[in-house]
Order: sequence, then structure tokens, then C-alpha cells
Amino acid sequence: LDVQFVFSGADRGEYPNGMPFAASDLLSPVVLQRALDDIDGLPADVDAAWLGDRMAVSAHFPDANELRQQYRQRLGGDLSLAEIRELESAFSRDFQRGARTSARLFLITGRSDLPVGDILQAMPAAWADYMREEYGVFRTNRTLYGARAVSAGMFTESDPLMTYLILRQQVGLLQQNVELLQEEPNSGNVRDPESGLGLADIQARASQLEELVLEGQLPQVLEVVAYQNPEQAERFLEVRVAQQQQNLALLQSKSAGRRGGWHGSRRR
Repeated sequence: LDVQFVFSGADRGEYPNGMPFAASDLLSPVVLQRALDDIDGLPADVDAAWLGDRMAVSAHFPDANELRQQYRQRLGGDLSLAEIRELESAFSRDFQRGARTSARLFLITGRSDLPVGDILQAMPAAWADYMREEYGVFRTNRTLYGARAVSAGMFTESDPLMTYLILRQQVGLLQQNVELLQEEPNSGNVRDPESGLGLADIQARASQLEELVLEGQLPQVLEVVAYQNPEQAERFLEVRVAQQQQNLALLQSKSAGRRGGWHGSRRR
């Protein structure tokens, strides 16, 4: 099983709280026991000691060949001895950094009664849970919303205006998720598993959905609602007008403050 470590400090051999980190931490006895506790139906003789004797972890750098090729090309020019040594040092640093952030787990056994895949998959999760619970090395004070935050029944049971408002709310939750994830180390590596989109692409598409699609459909939605429930449409428009007036007043206040500061600077 290949494991990639994307938390802050992994490339320096440190946990986010500064504790020393090594891929072999995944094979500590407490992590092994936690992983076994999460798997049902294991044979009675399989315990942490038995598993520890048969598991191994090694450095695994999938981009090593590409990195070597990049540095070979850079070494192909007419370089001085000092430049060559500088490139060699840079290659060594980049290689060590890459090797620290990836590892490969092995379970060496000929037994056919073991769910080898389940055991290997349980190891990284058990290690992360242990380090978070016992040492607090990973953040847990954030709220992310998943697909379950949206119920399909909302749309079949709601009127057109309520459906519009629910969609606006869900787009807001998605944008909140993206903003929280962008604060995390290595957020540039995050990809949606289905579309392959990165966070910036997801954020851009969410903004397009909100500004072009949802706002563009609002006149048609209000037309339907005004026919079905004129009072509801009127209340919605009153709220929107009040919000826009507040936004306008805020912008005018900021603009007046900036003009006052500019005139003051001119007098000085």
C-alpha cells in the first residue's frame, strides 16, 4: 500500500507540532493494535506482536526518476565546479524531501485467511487517529460539509423560491469548505476524486454557478412565485432591496472615508 504524507512538516521529518516524524511510526505497537481493533473477523492468533513481525515500511518516491531526469538536463550544460556542487546539493535536498513524504507498506504473509487489503488500509487511518487524539498534531477544529448536508427531498418538497434559496445555501457551504481547505498545508495537492478538479477550480466553478446560473434564473423563479404566491414574492423582494440598500450605504461610507483621507493628505 502506498501512503503519501501531505501534512505540514512531513518533508522535514516533523509533525505539525514539531515532534519528529518517520514513516516507521505507522508500525508502532499501539497503531498496530488500533488497526486490528477496527477490523472484524480476524483469526484469534493475529495480534499486534504477530502483525509487527510481518509488516514493513520503506521509502517510496514515485517521482524519483522524473527528478533525476530534471537534474541530469540541468547538469548537461557548461557548468563550473561550484555550480555542479550546488546542483548536487539541491538534488539531494529535493530527493530527501520527496522520500520523506511517501512510503510503501508491506504485509508479508502466505496466509489466505487474512484480509490483507483491509489491514493495510487500516494502518494509516489508525496512525492518524492516534497522533491526533494523543498528541494533537492534526487540526480537528474545523467544520466541513459533505454531500449529506443536501437532501434530495428538499427539492421535491419545496416551492421554486425555497429551492432557489436552498441551492444558494449549498453553494455557500461548498465555498466555505474550499476556503477552510485552502488554509491547510499542501492544499494545492487536494483534488476532487470524481472530477479531478483542484480547490481553485472548484471555487471558480462554484462562483460561476452562483453568479451566472442561480442569479440568472432568479427572474424566472420570481415570475412563477408571483403567480402562485404574490405575498411570498413581495416579501423576498423587500428583503433583497433592504440588503442592497445596506450594501450601498456601506460602500458609500467607505468611499467617503477614503475621500476624506485623500483630501487630508493633500492639505499636509
